[in-house]
Parts: sequence; C-alpha cells; structure tokens
Amino acid sequence: MCSSITEKQDKLRKQRDELQKEVNAIQNRIDELEIEKYNADKYLNCYIKTEIGNTINIMYVKKITRLSSGPKFTGPVVEYHSYLKGNNIVSLYTEYSISSIPWKNLGSRITIITKEEAVKLVNKYIEFVNFFK
Repeated sequence: MCSSITEKQDKLRKQRDELQKEVNAIQNRIDELEIEKYNADKYLNCYIKTEIGNTINIMYVKKITRLSSGPKFTGPVVEYHSYLKGNNIVSLYTEYSISSIPWKNLGSRITIITKEEAVKLVNKYIEFVNFFK
C-alpha cells in the first residue's frame, strides 16, 4: 500500500515539476517582453550614468532583469555620494544592482556613456574625495 502511494506522489511531483518548468519559461518570456517594451535592453553591455538624489552611479551593465516597478541593472559600479559638508564618498563594487528607476523614467534617468567618459568621471570623483583628505 505504501509503495503505491509513494509512486503516485512521485508521479505527481514529476508532473508538477514539468508544469513549473513551463510556467518559468512563460514568465521569462513575459519578462523579456517587458524589457523590450521599454527598450531597456539597449543598456546591456554599456556604460551608464545614473543620478538619483545626491548619488551618481557609473555602471557597466552585465545583466538586466525585470522587476514589477522597473528594471534591475547588475554589474560593476562606482557610486559617488556628495554631501553638503564635504563628506563625499566613493564606493567601488564589483557586483552591484540598481533597481530604483521606474520603467517610465528610464530615458530621463539613465545616460549611456563611453568607457572613456566612465573612466574620466570615476577619476574625477576619486580626485574630488581625495582633495578633502
């Protein structure tokens, strides 16, 4: 009796796993279409600059994933925080995510820049912070 129940459970688990794979594939396609709809894939493998409040990020976008509110960009980043009293901070991350930009604001909040521009900005931020040491 137990073995037949176990066999039924295993069969149902296998069926569930196959359906879950199908659901995941459909969700991935929905995510891809959302990224295409807002032309967010144009930022993939590009250097970008974002300005959010007193923070400027320079990122090389390695990966874009869909969140309900907007895209999530992942890659190495230099984050520059400027504060009123000169307590400026530069942070370097080899793997970082930016996900605070809504879909509708992509074009106005993100600028694609060249590698040369990225290097120039990063050096500028580092020099600026070192000036206050």
